[in-house]
Amino acid sequence: MDAGDVRRLLDEAPMSRLQIQAVAVLVALSMLDGYDVISIGFAGPLISQSLNIGKTALGAVFSSGLIGMAIGSLLLAPLADTFGRRAAILGALLLMMAGGIGCTLAGSTVTLVASRVVSGLGIGTLIAVSTPLAAEFANMRRRAFAVSVTTMAFPMGAMLGGLAASMLMDDLGWRAIFAAKSILAAILLPLVLIALPESPSFLMSSAKHRAAERLSAFLARCGHGPVSVSLGPVSRGRQGYTDLFAPGQIGVTAMLVAVNALFAMVGYFWGSWLPNMIVDAGYPASAASFLAAMNQLAGVVGGLLLGFAAKWINLRSLAIAALAAAGVAIALFGFVPAQLSWLTLAAASCGFCIHASISGLYATIAMSFKEHVRASGTGLVLGVGRISSSIAPLLAGWMFANGFERNLVSLSFAALAILASLILAFSPRGTGLKG
Repeated sequence: MDAGDVRRLLDEAPMSRLQIQAVAVLVALSMLDGYDVISIGFAGPLISQSLNIGKTALGAVFSSGLIGMAIGSLLLAPLADTFGRRAAILGALLLMMAGGIGCTLAGSTVTLVASRVVSGLGIGTLIAVSTPLAAEFANMRRRAFAVSVTTMAFPMGAMLGGLAASMLMDDLGWRAIFAAKSILAAILLPLVLIALPESPSFLMSSAKHRAAERLSAFLARCGHGPVSVSLGPVSRGRQGYTDLFAPGQIGVTAMLVAVNALFAMVGYFWGSWLPNMIVDAGYPASAASFLAAMNQLAGVVGGLLLGFAAKWINLRSLAIAALAAAGVAIALFGFVPAQLSWLTLAAASCGFCIHASISGLYATIAMSFKEHVRASGTGLVLGVGRISSSIAPLLAGWMFANGFERNLVSLSFAALAILASLILAFSPRGTGLKG
């Protein structure tokens, strides 16, 4: 049995218990990612009071994690194409643990910023590896749904993190949020070692010693063995990022980079500043955390519904509609009355549309690159998005500090979502945004 036979077998056969187990582990990892990313937004108002920092400095704290995520996606995630997906995930968890401990002990803005960069390195690596890995473990029929579930575990983790943050902040203070993150990462380390096998796609494209033997063992554990796998000489194409800009691939890469870079700014403005906008409207930090958690719950519903709908409706069309709807929802959030009921409804609508957009974009990214550069391609797209998104909290912080109200700030970022939708709508259909 050669690599092509193995690929067809895994594409066509029902998913085994081991494959489902692997996706479940990736869901847990994505939930931790969601908790980590959103935790700084929940803790932001209390950090500002505790360390006596203004909105501009708080924006720098928010952006530091995104800078780390960009570096992780661009420089660390591609190592998964060389050393394996599993090794990259274990390294990412160690970085997240270290960053969480640093945030827990931070006594200054500088220490907090440095710790968020370290956390970001782990988050950026984990996001770039876990989403395409879900596609690699799934069969053809369940692939889009597996990616959607893994992607939507991110807002689910953020939602549960918001509920936990609301309780932790009231009883133990903001530092407990980051201590809890480190504990969760420590728990997931042995789970990955025990329950997450190496990706079959990586083994098929790997020139490493015993790759064929390990692939045969994986197939046997999936109920397809015993079989003898002969991979033969592995042709990995161009190395590194070069292959991502080769003829036939450059259009896919450029389109995904552009659309994701724009929408990442929208998403991270929203995730970072939503709790602060609620506090500025006159409500306590605990109420802001609860409202943000409800926003994430609506996001989970939106993302999963898009994943289900993609079975019948072209994914590209769904993504275009979701991006446009997110722009409209964010614009409306800026103009609703400052009553908690109105703010909750508007925030939930934004969460629904934003995460539906993310689900569509991440599913496309995961299936748009060849196996030997899949982590590199995903890392590039998400890494550029991290760079663009790191500007968003700083820009929003500057706007708020200089007297811009909620309506104008929201409208400015809503325009970016509309622009992303228009770029996608008017791009050639051959650019890899699949249905």
